[in-house]
Amino acid sequence: MTLPLQVVQAIIRRVPAVMPHLSHETKSALKAAPGYEGIRNTYWAEIYDAVWEYLTGSQAVTSFRNRMSRAMSDAFVSGAELGYEDGGGTLPMDEDTLAWLAGEQTAELGHISDLFDRLREEWDGIDPITEAFARADGYADHLDAIYSEAKLRGAGNKMLTFDGNDGKESCPECKKLKGERHRASWWVSHGLIPGPGNSNFTCNGYNCEHRLFDDDGNEWTE
Repeated sequence: MTLPLQVVQAIIRRVPAVMPHLSHETKSALKAAPGYEGIRNTYWAEIYDAVWEYLTGSQAVTSFRNRMSRAMSDAFVSGAELGYEDGGGTLPMDEDTLAWLAGEQTAELGHISDLFDRLREEWDGIDPITEAFARADGYADHLDAIYSEAKLRGAGNKMLTFDGNDGKESCPECKKLKGERHRASWWVSHGLIPGPGNSNFTCNGYNCEHRLFDDDGNEWTE
């Protein structure tokens, strides 16, 4: 029996230990999902595999760091281009968006280098499956932010409203912005795109579930 992809994803999230035992066909199906989901699934799997294989193998760190760096570069470009088009933009992306994306890639390369330095230092105390799963989740969350911002950059003058569930926390910025409606370009220029890792919010976007919505109620950010 072949399980639906959503079921497989739910199982992986609940029981990370199954990940190394998934068949090649199942992994390929996850990566082949349509649209942004496929890009994200591919990146998540690449991060997981790079960290898990490094921690359970004996090869030099360089190959794994380079592998993860290539996966990041590919995912950031693919995710940003798709987001830009989904927002209504036409490729190639404008110069300002290209410069923003290049800066994000450079910063993430530094984070990847720091990650493997830390893994090497803390090797004996790390559970490979738990660590690989956590890193895959964290780096995929950042890819969500890349896709969302590119989508807003492509949307330009589209009106979007800050809304959604407060979740575990609704910080001062979230409370102030909830219900506010601005052009997509305004949210970008003010650095107020809701989502994990945005330090312009006291909650850093990790403890709330706020998003930007269009006038029809469609969610515009991941």
